[in-house]
Amino acid sequence: MSFQSDANSTYVNNQSVDKGAVRALWTAVDGIVSEVRDGRIWHTSSDNLASQTPPEGADQISIAMNPGHITYRRISAPGTVNPAIHVQTADGTWWQLSEDTRALRSNSGKSFATRAEAVAAGQAALTSDIGIIVTVEGDFVAIRGAHASADDPLFTTQPRWGVLIRLPSAALVTNKSEDRMVDNRTGWLPVSVTATGDEWTGTPDPAVIAAGVPFNADSVMVLTVPRTNTGPVGLTVSGDSYGRRVVMNSDGQPLTGGELVAGRRVALIRTHPTLRIWTGAMGWPDLRAERLSRITSVVNAGTVALDTVAGTGDAITAQVPQILKDQGISAANLRRISFVPTAANTGTLAPTIEIDGMGAVPLYTASNTVPPAGALQPGRLAEAVKIGSRWRLISGEVQRGEMDATAALLSSVVGAVTDIQDAGPHVGDEHVLAVDQAQNAVAYLDALGQLVLGGLVVDWSRVDFATMDWGRIVTDEHHVGDPFIVLGDLHGNALIWSTEDGVAGGIGSGGGSSQPPEPPGTAGNEWQVSYDGTSTRWLTQYQGRLLRLEKRSNLVLADTKPVATGILAFGGGSSLVARPLSGEWYYHLRDPDLAASSGMLAAEAAGYAMLADNAARDLAWPLVIGLTAGIGSPVEADTARESSLYQDALARIATAVTNLPAWDKTLVIDRVLLSLLGGVPETSEIAADNIYASTAANLRADIVAATGQGLPPLVVVSPSAGTREGGSSAVALAEAKLDSTHPALGFVVACPRHAYDIDAGTLATLTPASAAMLSEIEAIAVREIHGGGLWYCPRLASATRSGTTITATFLSMSDLVLPGGGDHGLSLGGDTGGVTITGVSLSGKTATITLSGVPSGTLTLNCAWGREGTPTDARPINRSDIRDQWSEPSRIQAGYTHYRLALPASVTVN
Repeated sequence: MSFQSDANSTYVNNQSVDKGAVRALWTAVDGIVSEVRDGRIWHTSSDNLASQTPPEGADQISIAMNPGHITYRRISAPGTVNPAIHVQTADGTWWQLSEDTRALRSNSGKSFATRAEAVAAGQAALTSDIGIIVTVEGDFVAIRGAHASADDPLFTTQPRWGVLIRLPSAALVTNKSEDRMVDNRTGWLPVSVTATGDEWTGTPDPAVIAAGVPFNADSVMVLTVPRTNTGPVGLTVSGDSYGRRVVMNSDGQPLTGGELVAGRRVALIRTHPTLRIWTGAMGWPDLRAERLSRITSVVNAGTVALDTVAGTGDAITAQVPQILKDQGISAANLRRISFVPTAANTGTLAPTIEIDGMGAVPLYTASNTVPPAGALQPGRLAEAVKIGSRWRLISGEVQRGEMDATAALLSSVVGAVTDIQDAGPHVGDEHVLAVDQAQNAVAYLDALGQLVLGGLVVDWSRVDFATMDWGRIVTDEHHVGDPFIVLGDLHGNALIWSTEDGVAGGIGSGGGSSQPPEPPGTAGNEWQVSYDGTSTRWLTQYQGRLLRLEKRSNLVLADTKPVATGILAFGGGSSLVARPLSGEWYYHLRDPDLAASSGMLAAEAAGYAMLADNAARDLAWPLVIGLTAGIGSPVEADTARESSLYQDALARIATAVTNLPAWDKTLVIDRVLLSLLGGVPETSEIAADNIYASTAANLRADIVAATGQGLPPLVVVSPSAGTREGGSSAVALAEAKLDSTHPALGFVVACPRHAYDIDAGTLATLTPASAAMLSEIEAIAVREIHGGGLWYCPRLASATRSGTTITATFLSMSDLVLPGGGDHGLSLGGDTGGVTITGVSLSGKTATITLSGVPSGTLTLNCAWGREGTPTDARPINRSDIRDQWSEPSRIQAGYTHYRLALPASVTVN
């Protein structure tokens, strides 16, 4: 624009025009227009400038796009064209790049004070072209990449902005440096060692020294023993300013031969001026040897039941159980054995027994003589101990028919003694019928009027036998066994005889008893009362049974055999739950002080069940002493000999041992009911096994020492089921295998406790009724073992997988059964893919398990173990109704039947 005319001389308002001012105004306007045109910007949205023509006068081009903004400025034709910054538009004009915000944005990065701020900024604002973002997270700075997703991504879709690297704060770096300084002072320093005899030379690893670990008094030297030492060892390590140092054992004593074994890694610390072994001197071979030594000691302390007994009655062969062989036990380790012969011995020579082909060893009687014919009988249990180079038979099974026959014979003899006559020096004696050469009574009438033969005889060779032969006494040995046997003295005088018409004769004036000083304790319900100067005895009826009672010092007990049976319950496992049992065995079941049982706890209930079973099978009813030393939730400390629980058990035993002699009785504890570690279910399986084994061994030894009995008791264990809602306590796994892992300690694994109801409001305490059933099946298990039989419940032993099928094998006394509607109790462990069990079928002693898919991970198969959840009934969630074929009705709870259910177990699936 420019000034074109001065025609107008006045404005429209008739004012005169100052033309000079107008010209100056237009001059200014023209200057402004020129300046505007000089920086004129043309806007476009396409970066393809070669196909576009900017408007006339444009000096700048602005290109706006989603990725960013680009600016070009007009230039003269460049001498050298750089395609990266130069471009020519369609009208031939050259332009040069001034700004490209895309390049500024790409890899420009973005920083946030926290991770949360980055998330709040949103994924739309954090496009991938910005390269990286930084978030401050605690003591670390996280560098994040747009497409990184492995470590803590911000978003679930791309760009996810995961962590590429984390940088520590200055404080952490400082601390790490300080840690390294500590490591340098106390780190492990590898040393290469050579040996000349017991003089060793060492060289530190130069790479470790170069890395900054100095050779100083605080570092631990690690080395491989170059050769087994024969005596004290001297070690000289290069760089050690002290020079040669003597290596001491961990107790600070000079080494003896063989303490350092060639090839083992050991760690030494410097205790100026010596070196001391810190770790490594003890290796797995030593531990295995120690374990074998312990197992061997246990075997030597107990009885081993031999397997695969064969041969004849005079030449027996047998084998050590395979489970003991697997632990390194051989026939040479055995000191006490039991076996069942396949045939009777002939009595011509001493029979022999060859165990695992290690040579035939003769079997003699307990008195070291050749066993008579028939001393060994097929199918009957025999027991022997090793004395010198011989086995001595110490017991043999006596069957009930033989005892009945002996009792009938004695009864017939008693009936034959109808006429007592006076003869010899014992005229007038009320009881003695015959004496031996040492004037010991060998035949007498006891206080009940019963004839007792044998008496105090210790050597039958000193008793003279004769027969009545038509009135003439014959004393030669050829008549021994004559139907009319007579006991005679050295002079041939008849002491006892029996005529052909059954009339017996002998010395003395007959038996009898005097009037008791005080009446019996069952007034109106007694007959055949007798008194022998010490006790009053009589017959009475009690609880529908005919009993013979005895009263001494105003205390009434059942008149029983001179051996009282003791039952010790030790630990927890519902041992303190009072069972709902009646007073049916009031006179037979007593506390250690011989008072009436104060409660039907574990030991007392076991005695009740034993007496009920004996009565049902027409066996003798002994006096039973219940010894319950219980605690709610025992821990390992409770198993120590010095613990209050252990001392309580010993005190109860001592009380019974003290009180029974006043009744002419001794105590024999035939079983210990053991339940440990209820208060520490997290105990490992191997630790639980060791604690059970050591406690059982200690109790058995202390019981034998306290009572003087010949054999230690059985140890009865019923494995735990955990709590009501399950769990994975390894204690139950150890308990279930005690009979097989420690066969010489007398363990009897009676039954799993998952078979029984848990009391409401408790985690694992059985109901009183269930506790009573537990006591009964434990008594049944002991009965079977005492009878020479076997007892073990089904236990999962192994498992293999093929595709979606697992085949599991159980150890079982008979084929497996799963009742209709029963819970198989099998579960998987270690699977990472969510595979489940869809079906279980049983055949023989094998279970076939069908899976929903192919499992992944290290798979285990569990039985009655490892499950968690809330049960729908009173039994624990860890259970299994798999059982074998055995069953037996309860004798103390009508309508209840006992079964042997599967034990808790967990095996790796191969």
